[in-house]
Amino acid sequence: MKASLYSRSNVRLKFLNQESVSYKVLRKFSLKYNTHSAQQDAGNHSATYEYIFTGVNEAIPQSDIIVFANDLPVTYAKTTGSKGNKFSTKSAVDLDIEVKDMLVSLEKGKEKITRHPPEFPDSRIKEIETREQDFEIKRKITFKNTSTEKVESFEFVFTETKDIRFKSSTPKPGEKDLPEYKWIFDIEPEKSVNIEIELSAKIIKTFEIEKPNSGKQEDEFPHFQQSVEQAYFQENENQSMG
Repeated sequence: MKASLYSRSNVRLKFLNQESVSYKVLRKFSLKYNTHSAQQDAGNHSATYEYIFTGVNEAIPQSDIIVFANDLPVTYAKTTGSKGNKFSTKSAVDLDIEVKDMLVSLEKGKEKITRHPPEFPDSRIKEIETREQDFEIKRKITFKNTSTEKVESFEFVFTETKDIRFKSSTPKPGEKDLPEYKWIFDIEPEKSVNIEIELSAKIIKTFEIEKPNSGKQEDEFPHFQQSVEQAYFQENENQSMG
């Protein structure tokens, strides 16, 4: 696509006047989960957009930008300035794209509980209790184009974390550059695109069990002093990551 770039009429120094400048609108949504958010019934998110201009023959200072289409303003944006012959606007919320992130299913494996003495002698701590549990999670992300114009080359990027691992999706991602998975697709006017992703996590919780007070039975009133939640990759997935 091509655009004409001009200094605003009320600017004393006319630093810019160039026709047929190449540009594109990058519309995208990036997503990552932790062990809490991956189990929520619904997530609140927003897509973003930015304009990227290339082939500019003048230096662009930090400034506000108004984008016109058919002589009408369509976007008010900001830029931090050009680098070489390229500059872009700052990312802003894309009001034309609605993003819904819904939990489809959550399967919990059997919890494994083990106890062992503390690594170092402690006058207060009797044992360390460890609870391990596998989770299989399926979520559906829906992208709805609420405008009357077609959205082209929309990007959805999912990033794995140490807590949550990607297993599969429908449709499959078009690009994979671990830990990122990327889908690029068009969204027709007033239509939606759905992507279902399957995730896995192994959640490990540890508890410090204090020694019983004097005069109480040893196994009575165990006190869980501290809980630290961590997630570890499944062994077979670690091997696949190399």
